[in-house]
Amino acid sequence: MDKETLVKIFSYHNPERKDVTNKQYATRLYALSRAFDDDTDEFLNEPEKVFDYLSQKAKTTYGNVLYSIIGYLEAKDKDELSKVYRTRKEHVDEQIANNYQKNKFFGHQEENIISYSELVKFVERMDELVEKEDIASNAVYSNPESVMKETKMVRLLLRLYLRFPSRNEYSSLKFISLVNYKKLVRIGGEKEDNFIVMKSQGNPMLSVADYKTSKKYGVKVQEVDDKEVRLLLTKYYKEIGEEYLFTYTRSGKRWEKYYVSQMLSKWSKLVIGKNLGTTIIYKIIIQEASKEYKRALDDDDFYTSDHWRLLLSKYSKSRGHSRAIQKAVYSKEESPV
Repeated sequence: MDKETLVKIFSYHNPERKDVTNKQYATRLYALSRAFDDDTDEFLNEPEKVFDYLSQKAKTTYGNVLYSIIGYLEAKDKDELSKVYRTRKEHVDEQIANNYQKNKFFGHQEENIISYSELVKFVERMDELVEKEDIASNAVYSNPESVMKETKMVRLLLRLYLRFPSRNEYSSLKFISLVNYKKLVRIGGEKEDNFIVMKSQGNPMLSVADYKTSKKYGVKVQEVDDKEVRLLLTKYYKEIGEEYLFTYTRSGKRWEKYYVSQMLSKWSKLVIGKNLGTTIIYKIIIQEASKEYKRALDDDDFYTSDHWRLLLSKYSKSRGHSRAIQKAVYSKEESPV
């Protein structure tokens, strides 16, 4: 397992990825193989030993190495083994998130917090990139069609998170007609997967069963009552039918959860020079709503305060936790009520 070979493996698996990134992945994996004194990849077949070793490292290092391992195993078509590492990566990501969920930032994460208005401008900029095809027409991209497809998916993803903020589970959203969804409900199948339920009339519906706190809260069902999101979903549904919304441009397979973070990070860096993820986006949204809620309460404007109270409740349902957790962990502005 030498670095040159590893770089070639990563590059071949994802030709659109930058060379510098492939070299970083290769360097991390090579260093890990040296730690296990193994010139092959056999040591990866014992994940617990790898986890034990990485647990001694900083959490960010732990996560970065896991990501390199996942990329390598996927390139080698070792999907079952990659799932083991991917599951651990999700747990490590949650641990990292918890370090700043309570307003405790580390490294450069504090620099990535932006205002709600800046977040909206970022989403609107993604709209412009799609509508004007600014990305696809750029000559520096070897495969502009693939890049435009990715841009459209990230734009839709951001629109969903702006109105229905949650974790990374939107990676597995799949279109389904209301008729077929009702068939699933009769056999309990809606309790296993994540869907966008499309109706012939009326607003679509989010049905999310596979998420972190599903055992406690069950299936999250929400009406997609936002005009922009509804129009995007309707247009996309006409294009692809009852398929996954977010798929890899190369293989056509649906995204894994970790890929949501990768895409949000990639495009936020590219467009606004920030590194955004689902937790930071949620925090930005909640702090803005909490600030408006507190202002209305301070002004004795109970009509307006009720609007924000209901919106915050909607966001807590979308995320899959209680209002108490939302206030204690994500909100700096909201007064206890």
